[in-house]
Amino acid sequence: MDRTGKELEDLVRDIEQHLLPAGFKVEQGQRVFNDAGEQTAELDIVISGPLGSSSVIWLIECRERPSEGAAPISWIEQLVSRRSRLNFDRVFAVSTTGFSPAAIDYAKKKKIILRTVARLTDIKSDFMIRGVAYHFECMDFAGPIQAQTADPSYKCDVEVVRPMLKRMETSEFLHLPVFVARHPSHVYPVNESAGLVDFKYDDWLDLKAGEEIIRIRSLRVRLRIDKFVKTSTALVATIYAEDGKPIWLEGEFEADTPKGKVKSRVQITTRPDGTQSAQTFIDHMPHDYFLESMAVYGRNRE
Repeated sequence: MDRTGKELEDLVRDIEQHLLPAGFKVEQGQRVFNDAGEQTAELDIVISGPLGSSSVIWLIECRERPSEGAAPISWIEQLVSRRSRLNFDRVFAVSTTGFSPAAIDYAKKKKIILRTVARLTDIKSDFMIRGVAYHFECMDFAGPIQAQTADPSYKCDVEVVRPMLKRMETSEFLHLPVFVARHPSHVYPVNESAGLVDFKYDDWLDLKAGEEIIRIRSLRVRLRIDKFVKTSTALVATIYAEDGKPIWLEGEFEADTPKGKVKSRVQITTRPDGTQSAQTFIDHMPHDYFLESMAVYGRNRE
């Protein structure tokens, strides 16, 4: 076995130590065959595992060819094709000789994650498991919507199964749960044990119900708010700048709720004092849910 092969073997073992307890699988040297049974590729490292009720699969391809210089764009093109054909969620290109400018530009465009290292085993701590606890609020109607228009004689009688609202000075309509969550000072408890509240807004709003938009001067609606927590785990990777400095940890999370899946991405940044902050991007949230807060936890094992 050459040095690269031995380093790959060591790298697989090191990554396994971090990921296997959470149900992830790390495989080296997977062979890919075409419909005729002919081998078309051999994959360096494949990481796969559960993500909520779905799964995630990442590919790590390594290149150690000192005599050939920086990794060329042709290698990145090959990895882009491989990701598309084999349905990888993420592809990491690891090189001990860096990447050509054309390779760097193309990788950015095609979202191939690049990593330059002195030894392949230097990336063993780049992959880890993190947990997340989602704190949700679910809002449901507990009474009719009462809306008053500028004309007292006008009866506001429209279908409002999924109403959307916006203030006059803004352009974006928000679903009722989001609008309520952004205006907590207009929420009045009615029965805390039952989660009943009244939302009262006495100012001009645009109410969108289906295709109809109605301008109203006040809004009253009774809501039932249920709070609950869902936990999940995710595979997280360290993302580096071109100069080799870490930018953040990045991962995808997914959890199942009674009304469907919640999907989000998180970027975890380490501050100079060693503390961490997390920025969340919600890719999908079930209707009538609002993410009140979330907590990210878990560290690599030493």
